[in-house]
Amino acid sequence: MAVSTARAGVGQRAGLLALLMALPLAGCRPAPGPDGAGADANLRGSIVMAVGVNNDVTIDAALLEELNRRVGDLIHSYRNLHPRVRVEVQPFQEDRLAREMERRSRDGLAPDLLMVNTSTALTLAQMGVVRPIRLSAEMTDQLDRGSLERVRLPDGQLIGLPLLIQPQVACYDRRRVPVPPATLEALLARDGGRMQVGLPIDAINLAWTLGPLGALDTVKRLSAGEPETSADRARLRAWLEWLGNAHLQQGIHFLSNQEDLLKGLVSGRLDWISCRSTHLGRLRLRLGRHLGVALLPSGPGGPASPINRERLLAFGINSTTSQAQVAESLARFSINPLVQRTITLRSLDSLPVNRNLRPPVGSSHVLDTLVAARAQGDATQDSLPLRHTDAYASDRFRGLLTRYLYGEMDAREAAETLARSLGRRGGR
Repeated sequence: MAVSTARAGVGQRAGLLALLMALPLAGCRPAPGPDGAGADANLRGSIVMAVGVNNDVTIDAALLEELNRRVGDLIHSYRNLHPRVRVEVQPFQEDRLAREMERRSRDGLAPDLLMVNTSTALTLAQMGVVRPIRLSAEMTDQLDRGSLERVRLPDGQLIGLPLLIQPQVACYDRRRVPVPPATLEALLARDGGRMQVGLPIDAINLAWTLGPLGALDTVKRLSAGEPETSADRARLRAWLEWLGNAHLQQGIHFLSNQEDLLKGLVSGRLDWISCRSTHLGRLRLRLGRHLGVALLPSGPGGPASPINRERLLAFGINSTTSQAQVAESLARFSINPLVQRTITLRSLDSLPVNRNLRPPVGSSHVLDTLVAARAQGDATQDSLPLRHTDAYASDRFRGLLTRYLYGEMDAREAAETLARSLGRRGGR
């Protein structure tokens, strides 16, 4: 397999990482199945797969190892069936992908396949740098209904093929948190003040507090373009005031991004954080059996309202016919029930999107927790975070909340500003 570094525009560091990612895959030479069964002699060629990583996660050796393990397993299994296919994998932070895909597509050098979050794929689809797809009824019948709706365009086409569901949960260190807080009241009590708590200030990762604090329906209404009322502003104000009161407590730390929360937990500066299932692999490497996973706390307004996110496979626009065939074949392979089961059980950090595969509830506390968190996310549906996942809007929300937490705005002004922002986005 030919190996190339990431091209100009992503920097030497990203290029080196792309090279390192590709090398282990280039070394795979799996033997064909018994009597050569399953090896398609007509399917051959090389494709490039871009793998997006969260904007707030540093692309370092640990992340590279995790991605190589996850994506390498999938590709290794696929190449057992199609040994004449070569796949080069290149990692990119998702907030850089739009600009990079625009440049590469213009030059005719876009990746053939992209593994990204739904919000990133939607942005790329709106830019016209990935091609929408239509699936047969046989395929769509296999896929999670909610995931399909979240990746569907108004004309019925899909921005990509859903691959995995990533619920949001709480992660904690068992050595210092013997019983994880089940309510916001217990979270604020912090086990008698002994527990150090980390919370994010970005929209998609903080939205789980909307439901427990009674603001979820308001955010849904305003995001859907419905008229703003004084009751809406009051609920947003109450939500912000809870955050402000929490921020004043010693031992509760609001950090600017998820990466800081993860580093705080593994270093021992934090004992409990909100996290996404995709972080479990990295945390296990550092904390081992001391890593605890639980549902996020409920509150007087109801259960936590986490946002489920999908990883999906999107398709570039510069592929040759043979490259497009390979990319689509690999995508179809990825949702095979056996492949989905293998990914789920081997990683224990995501849930299958194939409806014909039920996670083995009762076999793992972590999987049981993810299943319950997914149900919470399904009830949440579209709210603030799904409309604030582009870099510009996410930065605006982070800036608004930072100004409020540090006293540059009061709760009333912040609530009015947030309500207007939600209303404008809903009216688009």
